[in-house]
Amino acid sequence: MVKVTFQTQRGIYWAVCESVRYDELEGYDLDGVLENSRGTGPACLISVSPKWQIVQVEEA
Repeated sequence: MVKVTFQTQRGIYWAVCESVRYDELEGYDLDGVLENSRGTGPACLISVSPKWQIVQVEEA
């Protein structure tokens, strides 16, 4: 499990998930999300904007 933190247009977003994949057109896919900063989850898959920037990845 990893905790990935993004800088978004509105601030910081983080999620604890199994893996992260990136596609230039679709953005980031967060697989197996257990929890996130918005209080939603668990979820099998959450997709986030390609405009978001990863600022930190750490073991969770």
